[in-house]
Amino acid sequence: MAILVEVGDTNILLDAGVSLAPSRYGLPPHPAEFKELIRRRKLLLNAAGRASIVVVSHYHRDHYTPFERRIYEASGPDVFREIYGGKLVLAANPEIGLTGSQKQRARRFFSHAERISRLRLVGEGDSVAVGDVVLEFRVFSHGEGRMGNVLGVVIREEGVPLLIYAPDVQGPFKERDASFILDNIPRLLVIGGPPLYLARSGRVSWGTVERGMRNLSRIVASVHEAGGKVVLSHHLLRDAEWRQELEKYGIREGFLLYSDLCGEEPMFLEAYRRDLYEAEPPPAGYIESISRMKDARPEDVLREKR
Repeated sequence: MAILVEVGDTNILLDAGVSLAPSRYGLPPHPAEFKELIRRRKLLLNAAGRASIVVVSHYHRDHYTPFERRIYEASGPDVFREIYGGKLVLAANPEIGLTGSQKQRARRFFSHAERISRLRLVGEGDSVAVGDVVLEFRVFSHGEGRMGNVLGVVIREEGVPLLIYAPDVQGPFKERDASFILDNIPRLLVIGGPPLYLARSGRVSWGTVERGMRNLSRIVASVHEAGGKVVLSHHLLRDAEWRQELEKYGIREGFLLYSDLCGEEPMFLEAYRRDLYEAEPPPAGYIESISRMKDARPEDVLREKR
């Protein structure tokens, strides 16, 4: 989910995380996913080396780098120090409405980050100015039920909204969140789409997805009309039929993916995990070995595969 924003003389790294779903369709990550995780972690470390500010929107592990060594994030103490050491870390205040598990992760994050960085907790209405660049923080709803909230970011230069980062807002499905974005049309909007895969499994309602899709349709059209760009991110892209679902709501153009920003072909590895297992079955015992290697490195998985 990480994105490096370069504006003026300031480089800002938003949500410095990279992660694999430990289980999807009843399967652990395929070796191809671990290979890509290693590559993305290296790219993230490179981006962190260029950034002076790192923002944490919430404490799901695809949005920050944990201190603990975990195979699904290619994380560990050395990686943590490279990402956050010596930086101004603007981290979501748990009081914005985070879930209990996120609050526990936040406390662990703070205990390590405050030793190596300039840690500052931020919430609704807070702002940080760096020259002509101002970071404003806005609380968005993370999702239906007990999902809690996330901290969005508006980056302005001389008052102009250059970027709105609205992760995991599921469309957004909340009208107040959609209205805020429509009232502050940026040049670039990075927004989390509706969680189709969660609706298919019954974890969220289709009504929530439909509200998110309708709001997303309005937002994409308005930003496109204003000459801006919209980058769609998860949860939408975790479903193999995401494009067909967008088209049902008239969203056929006017948006980009992270891969477009990077000049690469998209790789929907998680959405096609079952297909990966069928096309290139791992060796016998692979799935069982993953459960024993949760605190290992992804490289260890690939060595065991061979």
